[in-house]
Amino acid sequence: MSAKQPPLPLFLGIVLTGLLATGPALGQEDDPDEPAAVTRPASPPLARTETATRASPSPSPAAEVPRPDPNAEEPAEVTGGKIPELSWSMLTADVPESGGLIEGSVGFASLPRVGYHLSLGNGFSIGAVGGFDYALFAPEAVFDPAFYVAGAFRMSTRLDEVVRLGIRGEIGALVAQNRGAALVIDLSANIGFAVGRDFIVGPGIDVPIAIGFRIPSLSWPVLIGGVAEYRLTPPLSVTLEAKIGPSFNAPGSVTFGARVLGGIAIRI
Repeated sequence: MSAKQPPLPLFLGIVLTGLLATGPALGQEDDPDEPAAVTRPASPPLARTETATRASPSPSPAAEVPRPDPNAEEPAEVTGGKIPELSWSMLTADVPESGGLIEGSVGFASLPRVGYHLSLGNGFSIGAVGGFDYALFAPEAVFDPAFYVAGAFRMSTRLDEVVRLGIRGEIGALVAQNRGAALVIDLSANIGFAVGRDFIVGPGIDVPIAIGFRIPSLSWPVLIGGVAEYRLTPPLSVTLEAKIGPSFNAPGSVTFGARVLGGIAIRI
């Protein structure tokens, strides 16, 4: 027995020596306050995930730009102004920037009346009108057939986003069966208020002056009333104007005058 005892103490000493050598490594793995070597490589993905999580609730202002603003559509409904909302009109002389307008109308005292207007830009156009007249704005001269032709100009300006002012002038000649030839200077001004996107309505005044030659005469009506224009399609609208007033005639009489016309206008 005494011969076998020495190996036991030697064996125990080897075991204790190994435990003491490995003890610090085991203690390092079990210490929660000491960052383990295996957790350090994993920290970058956690940092990226945390950064993405923090950034996701607060998107950058650039990401909010494409979001539709419900209030952004309201000014487009109020302004008309730019067409598709009423960028041109016939009665308020809202002249388009390019192209031309064809007008046609019937009523008192033209049957029919047609015209073409070429836009020169900056709210100005020139053109020509013609037709058959049967009363020259005066009911007392009705059924006196006449042919009318004139050059025309139109000017327009916008007083604000929904109000526009149109001025129109015509200088031409009228040749009637009974009244003879006359020089006609027809001036008008209309103010139009845009009601919605496709409708214009407002007051107006016409002063058509006629100077007769074969039978010397002067007729100077002052016609006051209103105009209305409705856009059926972007290139097509229907028009209505109704104006009445006194007609001052040389050598001193005053008669009743009127202009009531309904028609269409086509942009080309």
